[in-house]
Amino acid sequence: MAKPKHKFLVKENEFSITVWTDSLVSDLAEIKTIEGTDTVLMLNGKNPISVFLDPRYDLKEIAEEIRELLTARIPDVFRE
Repeated sequence: MAKPKHKFLVKENEFSITVWTDSLVSDLAEIKTIEGTDTVLMLNGKNPISVFLDPRYDLKEIAEEIRELLTARIPDVFRE
């Protein structure tokens, strides 16, 4: 039988990164301190978490770090 898949979506725009995770991910809550900022990201299930950052930060790079963190923490992950 196939293992259940866990979904996550990480989107960045000019000023913020928003993360959505499915409810199963809430059991694997992770706190991510974004390097060079005072921002802490906590993933907690279906509620989207928006992180507002100074646009001088490379949001694409930070978003990729978050994707890597999720992929490493959660087996059988796919992205929307």
